[in-house]
Amino acid sequence: MSGSVPAQEQTYEDLGGKKVSDLISSDTAIDYLGNVTGTLKYVDWTDFSSEPDEQKGNYFPVHIDDQYKGKDITCKGEKTKTANDLDWVLLVKGSKSTFTFECEGKTILTLNFAGATLAPAPISLTSRKRVVRKKEE
Repeated sequence: MSGSVPAQEQTYEDLGGKKVSDLISSDTAIDYLGNVTGTLKYVDWTDFSSEPDEQKGNYFPVHIDDQYKGKDITCKGEKTKTANDLDWVLLVKGSKSTFTFECEGKTILTLNFAGATLAPAPISLTSRKRVVRKKEE
């Protein structure tokens, strides 16, 4: 395996200062096959993207092993992105989501989320209408 979950206190300054602990539970892990377990919290995160459909959901932070430092890494998932970064934050759309990381034409990590818990969006109490029923006399 060529990736790990960052420390809970790690902060993403370039993404509005969110910490890893804001995104996932402390028991979240990646096993040697790339299976993710633990809870991905539901986050409203406008600093993550300028695209409205990417500003809310379950995000997963992953650190690619230091041996790939300075190399272009491609992540294939919902979209494909290539960057020279070791720290990635992924928007996970569902438990069937997978992300494959490649470097120099070789797969270095494939993540799947079938064993992870994706926390649902919180229910807004202000959007619910209260029904008051009158007592019959």
